[in-house]
Amino acid sequence: TLSDKVKKEIEIQVKEVVGRPRRYNSEPTNPEDQFSKWDGSHKKLTEYIKSQMNNPDSYEHVSTKAGTKSDHILVVTTIRGENAYGATITTTYQAKCDKDTGEVLSISQQ
Repeated sequence: TLSDKVKKEIEIQVKEVVGRPRRYNSEPTNPEDQFSKWDGSHKKLTEYIKSQMNNPDSYEHVSTKAGTKSDHILVVTTIRGENAYGATITTTYQAKCDKDTGEVLSISQQ
């Protein structure tokens, strides 16, 4: 069995690691890598929007604009797709995405 001193040291080390912000990659990431080189869309935002659509196969990227802030990327993207009635509509979304991972932190329709 482990001594009480060793157990306490392990507990302290675990608490230190658990309390750190999650990083998927220890190397700094380039925010430009989060965007498609083909159409300029934000990859994770596209995945998120498609997951919320009635017909994800109808997704069509129209445009994307982005700006880097101190701790996130602000992305404004316009898409076309079918609504619940089968009509094609154009929608613009504004999303706040993690600067390192690209994960969507918040999103709203404009």
